[in-house]
Amino acid sequence: MINFGLSNKKDSIKKKTMTEDNLILLCCYAIYALTLLTLILRSKERLKSCIINLTVLGLYSGFFFYNLTFNSAGGSSLVWLVYLMFAIGLHWLINLIGIILTFIKKEIHQMNKLIELYKTNKLEFWIALIYNGIGTLTICSVYPEDRFNGDWVFPFSLITIPINFFSFIYRFAESGPLYPVFIIQFIMLILTFLILILRNK
Repeated sequence: MINFGLSNKKDSIKKKTMTEDNLILLCCYAIYALTLLTLILRSKERLKSCIINLTVLGLYSGFFFYNLTFNSAGGSSLVWLVYLMFAIGLHWLINLIGIILTFIKKEIHQMNKLIELYKTNKLEFWIALIYNGIGTLTICSVYPEDRFNGDWVFPFSLITIPINFFSFIYRFAESGPLYPVFIIQFIMLILTFLILILRNK
């Protein structure tokens, strides 16, 4: 009876371990599935990407599941389980790198478009930059305690009021800090550049 009780206890521990292993394996597959879905959605050849990844996943999963089922004597099932998790992890890492590369390619493409936009509109860019630079310096010098405050501020404030309007409202309400002014002026720089481009179309 004692041996029978110990046997039941061992079987219970074994079942519990197997359940935990299955849950861990299921989590691995779930995380991989989310990564694969993201890769497919960002891929230009979605069907091809899906077929290749699922085929590779099926091949190594079938191989390791076969060994887990038929070659798991003497505690080797844990080894095969670790190998399977490692294979899923490696496959996940490869797909993750693929996702990161899609973002990098998109950023490079956008950067190339910005460079091309600058090359075809150099004059408009420099006009917007100089005008915005003068406006930013002016709005940062409106108070007597500002470093560059002087008689020049008033006439330049009138000249740059189209791009300094929102920054002026901010500085009227709050004399500092100045970093919100730089954020507003950067946005105005982009808008001024775009307006100049559209005006010449």
